[in-house]
Amino acid sequence: MKLEQRHIAKADSRLQDALTRAQGGELLRTIMILGPTGPSDESSVESPPRAADFPSREAWREALVARRQDTLAREIGGTIKALRDLSLKPSGGTTGRTVIVEGPADKIWKSLDLPGVQRAVLDSPIGLTEPTSRTPDDGDGPRGLLNLRARSGT
Repeated sequence: MKLEQRHIAKADSRLQDALTRAQGGELLRTIMILGPTGPSDESSVESPPRAADFPSREAWREALVARRQDTLAREIGGTIKALRDLSLKPSGGTTGRTVIVEGPADKIWKSLDLPGVQRAVLDSPIGLTEPTSRTPDDGDGPRGLLNLRARSGT
């Protein structure tokens, strides 16, 4: 794939290399930093809850976490939806702006055009491993279990 300046600005060198070499369908896992897609609405920013307004520190902390999650959902929820719309698999983003995104290289490449994607780093290519060859007597399955029992004397 041909990377343009807008892709290079967001992708680390390892991701750039992986995308340049990719034919399109190779599976990649990336770590993306997401940001708000538009100007933040300062008028909707409310002051944080005060600890004195809660019966316990745990209740106060839960309110702070819920508030943070609501803020993140407003700021990056649209980008997470757009990633899913590209048939990518984002996970995370509930307590911070960092998400793990898995999917084909061509879709990762397209995701770099989303305004909410601020930075992308290659975590790893995802490959399928070949199973090792097994014989019926290697301890797997009923026959192997019987052989194991016979050898152990039970």
